[in-house]
Amino acid sequence: MKRIQVSMSILIATAAISLAAPSVQVTANIPFEFVVGTQTMPAGEYTVSSGSVPGSQGNDVLLIESTGGGARYFALARRIQTEDGSYPQTTKLMFQRYGSQCFLSQVWTSDSPVGRELPESRTERELNKSAAVKPQTVIVLAQGPSARKTVDR
Repeated sequence: MKRIQVSMSILIATAAISLAAPSVQVTANIPFEFVVGTQTMPAGEYTVSSGSVPGSQGNDVLLIESTGGGARYFALARRIQTEDGSYPQTTKLMFQRYGSQCFLSQVWTSDSPVGRELPESRTERELNKSAAVKPQTVIVLAQGPSARKTVDR
């Protein structure tokens, strides 16, 4: 039964990505192995695309895919906003690092004050509970949309 639920989730995620125009599309060279959801992804160049989930308020499906093929993962992410409504200066992927393990946590583009945040995986939650290991934020700059320009009239 669980296998059917997982298969249906993947099918729904694939349909959501293919039917909705991507609202985020960035490319980044990630120089380290990282975890997204339940999958460990090798170092390399990745494209991160998002599409909205029909009927889901504030959630997107992210497709994290190596540009060389092979590694691909769909993840549900919630939309988050900068505290002051400003646009980030750079397009970036943010990771939480616990020792040598990195977990993709957020995706930001410089053309929007809205980012995407991935939920913590079970492994990350366990590491986060450990008093011996404190996370560090690692930022990888990405290529994506340019920041919007304000035109004075």
